Amino acid sequence: MSSLDTDILNDLTAALRTSGALASVELGGRRGESVVPRASVLLERRDSFPSESWPSSRWIRLQVRVLLRTRSESPAEGITRLTDLTATACDALLVDPYRGGRCCDLPVGRATEVQIVRHAKDERYPERATSLSVRSPEREICLVVRCHYELADAGTYPTAARLDGEDLFSSGPCMFGLGAWRRETIHRGFPGVVGELVFDLGLRGRPITQQGRLQSDTAQGLHDLLSAIADKNDAQLHTLTDHDGQTYTKVLVESFTPAGPVRLGRNYTCDYTVSYLQLP
Repeated sequence: MSSLDTDILNDLTAALRTSGALASVELGGRRGESVVPRASVLLERRDSFPSESWPSSRWIRLQVRVLLRTRSESPAEGITRLTDLTATACDALLVDPYRGGRCCDLPVGRATEVQIVRHAKDERYPERATSLSVRSPEREICLVVRCHYELADAGTYPTAARLDGEDLFSSGPCMFGLGAWRRETIHRGFPGVVGELVFDLGLRGRPITQQGRLQSDTAQGLHDLLSAIADKNDAQLHTLTDHDGQTYTKVLVESFTPAGPVRLGRNYTCDYTVSYLQLP
C-alpha cells in the first residue's frame, strides 16, 4: 500500500471522527470492541486502470469497507439508530469528496462514492440474512466507499517542447496539433463574364495547439511553472520547439489554459492547453 493510499484511508477515518456521532473510529478496527456507536475502516481492494489521458499514467480505485455498529434495547429502536448513524456517516464522508486534493473525478468513477451495501450478518447467527432479522441488541451495517485518483508518471521528458529555449514543459508529456496555413483572398465576379477574379492578399497565420501535463514535487513549484508559461502570453513573437525538435518561428501565444485544478498524486499535476498562432 502506497503512502497516498494510507493518506486517503486516514482522511476517511478522520472524516468519520469529526462527524461527532461515533464514540470510536478505528482504521482496521477490531470487531470485538464493546464501545458503541463505532466504525471500522477496512481496505478491501486496490484496482488499477489504464489512463485514457496519458499512457504513462494509471487510474487507481481504492475500495474501502466501513462497518458501523450500534446497540439498542429493541429492534425498532435499533433500526432508527442505525438509519440515523448511516446518514450521518455518509454526509461526513462526502463533506470533502476530493480528500484534500488527493482524489479526483475520473471516467471510472467520482472522487469519492459511498454505497450502502447490506446489513452485515451477525457473527453469532451466520445463517440469518441480515443483522436486522436478529433480536440481538447489536446492529451493524456496511458501507462501501470508493476513492479514485490518478497516478501520474513522475519521470522527466528531456525532449519536451521549449519556448524561447526555456525548459518550461519537460516535467510532463505533451502533444501538438498543427493547423494549415491560411491564405486570404477576395473574389469578384461580373455579370455575363464566365469565371471570376481572385485577388491574393497573402498568407495569414496557422494555428498550433499544444496539450500536456505539468508536474512538480511541490505545489509552489507547479504554480511557478504555470506562472512562467502564462507570462509568455505577452503579445510578443516567440520561437517554439516541439517535442520532436521541430522549430517554429514568429509564434504568438494566444491563450494558455490550465485544463483543471491542481491534483495531488505521487506529485502535484495539472493538465494544460496552449493555443499559438504562427505568422508567415
